[in-house]
Amino acid sequence: MRSEGYWTRFLQTIKRLSKERIEKNVATLIEERNLLKKTLDKARVGIMILDEKGEILYQNPYM
Repeated sequence: MRSEGYWTRFLQTIKRLSKERIEKNVATLIEERNLLKKTLDKARVGIMILDEKGEILYQNPYM
């Protein structure tokens, strides 16, 4: 059927667009994280960021 080909192409397009959006979001998050680290290091204040398990994600040198 012709509609099967249409749906296959449609789903492939959705997957490609989703992957591109995820990659862009990850790149943006990495950029924001790096900017935050630089800002925190300049603050000269002791800061520690923990994840939900209590593990250290970031600790600047003033801790």
